[in-house]
Amino acid sequence: MLIKKIITILFIIVLCLYVNISHADDTDEMALFTSSLSPDTLLILDLSGSMEWNPEGGTNIWGNSSCSGTFYSSPTTGYTTNCSRLAIAKRAIFGILDDNGDNSLTAADETSLGVRIGYMRFYNGNDTAGDYLTGYNRLSKAIGVTYRRIYCNSSSSCSINSVCRTCSCGSTCAEYSPCVNSECAYGGTPLAASLNEAKLYLDVHKTADGASGACRQKFAIVITDGADTYACSGNGTETQADMYKRRRESVAKAKALADAGYRLFVIGFGKSMPDYLENTLHWMAYFGGTDNPLIANTGSTSAYVPSAVTSCGASETTGTCDGSSTNCFANSNDPGNTALSGYAFIATDGDQIATQLKLAFSIIREANYSFSQASVQLNRTVDENYIYEGTIQPISNDPFWYGHLRKYTINTDGSRGSELWDAGTVLMNTSDSVRNMKTYKTVSGAGTIIDFTTSNLTNADLAVTTDDLRSKVVGFFRGESAYNLESWKLGDIFRSKPITVGTPSSFFEDVRDTNHAFATHRTNHKRATNDPVLGYTGRVVLVGANDGQLHSFKTSDGTEAWSFIPPNLLSRLKMIAHNTHPTTLTHQSYVDGPVSVADAWVPETANSGTAKSASDWQTILLFGEGQGAGTNLWSTSTNCDAGFNQTYSTTYPYYCGYHCLNVTNPLVPTYCGPTGSTTTKWLRLGLSSSQTYIGAPWSSPMIGRVMVNGNEKWVAFIGGGFSSPGAANSGKGIFVFDLVNGNLLWSYTKADNSDLDNPMPATPSIVDIDNDGFIDTAYLGDTGGNMWRFKFCRATSGTSCGTSNWTGGRFFQANSSSGIRPIFTTASVAKDGVGNIWVYWGTGDKLDPTSPNAQEKFYALKDTDFTSTRTISDMQNITDEGGTYSGSAYGYYINLTGQGEKILAEPTVFGGVVYFTSYVPASSNDPCAQGGTAKLWGINYTTGAGALNIIGSTPSTTLPRSMTIGTGIASAPVVSMRPGTDATPDLYVTTSGGGGIDGQTQRANITPQSLVNRTNVLFWRDTRIE
Repeated sequence: MLIKKIITILFIIVLCLYVNISHADDTDEMALFTSSLSPDTLLILDLSGSMEWNPEGGTNIWGNSSCSGTFYSSPTTGYTTNCSRLAIAKRAIFGILDDNGDNSLTAADETSLGVRIGYMRFYNGNDTAGDYLTGYNRLSKAIGVTYRRIYCNSSSSCSINSVCRTCSCGSTCAEYSPCVNSECAYGGTPLAASLNEAKLYLDVHKTADGASGACRQKFAIVITDGADTYACSGNGTETQADMYKRRRESVAKAKALADAGYRLFVIGFGKSMPDYLENTLHWMAYFGGTDNPLIANTGSTSAYVPSAVTSCGASETTGTCDGSSTNCFANSNDPGNTALSGYAFIATDGDQIATQLKLAFSIIREANYSFSQASVQLNRTVDENYIYEGTIQPISNDPFWYGHLRKYTINTDGSRGSELWDAGTVLMNTSDSVRNMKTYKTVSGAGTIIDFTTSNLTNADLAVTTDDLRSKVVGFFRGESAYNLESWKLGDIFRSKPITVGTPSSFFEDVRDTNHAFATHRTNHKRATNDPVLGYTGRVVLVGANDGQLHSFKTSDGTEAWSFIPPNLLSRLKMIAHNTHPTTLTHQSYVDGPVSVADAWVPETANSGTAKSASDWQTILLFGEGQGAGTNLWSTSTNCDAGFNQTYSTTYPYYCGYHCLNVTNPLVPTYCGPTGSTTTKWLRLGLSSSQTYIGAPWSSPMIGRVMVNGNEKWVAFIGGGFSSPGAANSGKGIFVFDLVNGNLLWSYTKADNSDLDNPMPATPSIVDIDNDGFIDTAYLGDTGGNMWRFKFCRATSGTSCGTSNWTGGRFFQANSSSGIRPIFTTASVAKDGVGNIWVYWGTGDKLDPTSPNAQEKFYALKDTDFTSTRTISDMQNITDEGGTYSGSAYGYYINLTGQGEKILAEPTVFGGVVYFTSYVPASSNDPCAQGGTAKLWGINYTTGAGALNIIGSTPSTTLPRSMTIGTGIASAPVVSMRPGTDATPDLYVTTSGGGGIDGQTQRANITPQSLVNRTNVLFWRDTRIE
């Protein structure tokens, strides 16, 4: 099993302020998963004498095929495999080099593995000269030679038994040219010196690599079974009284490699390895910049501080320190007795070292393919001041891709701090028997939430033909060892972004309600990670994954609270379930769409909402399957558990793209619907009309309240989504669903206006213009470049205003002058100092982000009468860097420059500044620029003048509009207020990386304008005056 590419996706939770609203969007990230630069790797092999021992440390070397059992002094029936540690390492290296598995090393292996490899070995004596071409530490094969040369020094094909010497070990061979398969082991272990010379070589090689050296990723892998015995004037033995010096030196040299940009993988070999050695190897890996993704990290990474010791410096010791024992340690800062685990790869037999080496190479070969994106909580609190970061590991020749969700602290300066947990690793170490996995199906004629177990599911539910296949599917997803070979249970988190379910928003006050029910609801549902008195009180982080599940993880420790499999995905699970390798199955999308969480009032009987009951307030989760629904988007069953099709027809009338769960108790999800109701319980959004106009569920639901005939209703606004194959009109509309019963309350589609002839995949921007507490306006763009406006009842409209009075129409009409460019992202809205409503949006094709030939724009348009349709001729072109809006037109626009520069994330308005990001595809043959360029823009929201206050820049009367922030596609900028009384805002942006450059989340190097004296700014996210 080979990891095909590693995609880093950084998620920092967005908690929207309007009654705890959250949302997520989609991006076609696959466009950046290419690079012309193969990574470089230097293999460093330990040839000290103990490498001739068997894995358990004895001198008998003949064992079974996995080298995992009894060992004999000579070959015996069933024990004919050479199990010396060196022989095992050689076979493991051959297995890596023989990438196509045909037992012969050829040019085809170099092409398919895609990694340039060099070979260095060390043995026997102290080598401090620093010359990597001679001595005990020696570069045997330079990076870039053929794999045949590395393994058997051959210019033609090479097999596992090929040799490059004919005489025995210990003899002088005139024809000998070092190669892996003919190496011998003897002497002590100059580990630290070998790492030092590895760095010297990589430095020289990087310089010689020319332009590619600046961005080609370089790695080192050391395979060793022992501790350094020669550094700091050591004598080669393992019981020296100052062995702590050598341990420190080994860690220091590993850190030096990482500091120079060369990550070091450490593979330790040997059964029952002593703690002092294993700890040291883990510290080497940690400071070498690598991690074992399959083992949970334990121990404090701040417990050992390399900078606190001097090279080969003496320290007070404890233990048996007379030169007769390995039980001698420094009193402090000794990596040998400072516990750490989960970073190095520790192997105890032949199978394990082959697996560990393959995993390290899998990570290396995919270093070119990273993708990151992020969002951040708008108002951080002491209890929720964290980053949640997801990492994806797509697997070659395997349909199941590994997912990670890590929690990090945020430092006082806004940067990312230390890792607290990884939900993927925690879930891997969780027994399948205790998992709380749920799904939904028809039971006794009614839709019912049930446990995901073989006893509750039929073969027909899973679309399999035998009980054995049913057990295989259920067992794979539960993580049963017989069916899930790797025991990894969390699938990749690709387009679904995590959302926390915390305490109901303190920024919402229901001024209409004389009972103050929402305040009671908030008091009754305090959800903390670590409450000072109560400890953990139910805060969770929710995220969809391509393992068919929406997962809920406790924010306290990363344990899984529950997971839910939508019913329409049950029959698709067999498409990735497997318990053998290789498999012909391919990766699939499942719960791969937007996730929203909000508190909403859902009474069983509609009323004015002026005297509410706290029990009618609920925390509601709505999530879409994105591209995951596939051919199962429509069903013949009202419960979406049977009979599927990709498009609507009278045979398939039930839409299965969005699902709802009541998470008022975040640890126990239940049906949506009024509290206590026995008749109104629902899971999916229902449509009784306009079915042909809703498409793939890409749009994130926005939840808010509206006025209908004098009654208060809480609803979900959803864009029509992207078009489904075979359904020409799908996606062409906006839909409003009643959260009491999940039914369609109102829609505006192509049937209502023939000009609405393009899909609407973006998330609606919902606004309370007059600040009466009700959503009265929404803006939503389409893929034809039009921006639409929808109007709803206001509190002053009275009881006569109902859904029949709701209207829609074009706010901005694209034409040949503006260009017909798609809008995939949400608009942002603000009110200026004289009461004008401004709407901001950008264009850019998420389906083809690397296209270099389109002219995209950023628009800022005033909605002066909420009726008129504007075109680009009504707006002022302020593209020139010094250009500003004069005030005479209805707004302004900026032509994005560069080769196909485009906007792929929504703008953010904060402190009188509009922030947005853009992406410029690569346009040159520069090997270090293949991922394209990410830019951050900041302009005054009414004039369009530059407003980026860059930290450390030369003071000027004018500020720039944009700045380069990294490689790849950038996320939407998110301005986050720090916890406590610190009024300094932080602006976060994540760049995806690509073309060999890592993605990263960063606090942008600017000082955002604060909200002081900016009370006129309107945010669609919280739909209220800030």
